Amino acid sequence: PKNGDICGYIYEISKCFQSASPE
Repeated sequence: PKNGDICGYIYEISKCFQSASPE
């Protein structure tokens, strides 16, 4: 995959972790 795809994938994972993380 392209670098942009990797960044997008990591970004989506980060959002997922942020959403699952308690404040």
